[in-house]
Amino acid sequence: MDKRAFLYEQMLTIREFETVLLEKFSTGVFPGTTHTSLGQEANAVGVISQMLPDNVIVTNHRCHGH
Repeated sequence: MDKRAFLYEQMLTIREFETVLLEKFSTGVFPGTTHTSLGQEANAVGVISQMLPDNVIVTNHRCHGH
């Protein structure tokens, strides 16, 4: 698989996870609140794909995609 296909697959994985999370949340499976990063998948995938082994990433409340 070439790098572009791999990155696209990663974006789809994030989108699928967050879509399911939102569906489950709306049925009351998860209490509290949720904040998705739908539409921002490329940001997470693009940044993380450029990280070096000794880099560190700190996420925030919309961290499902990281």
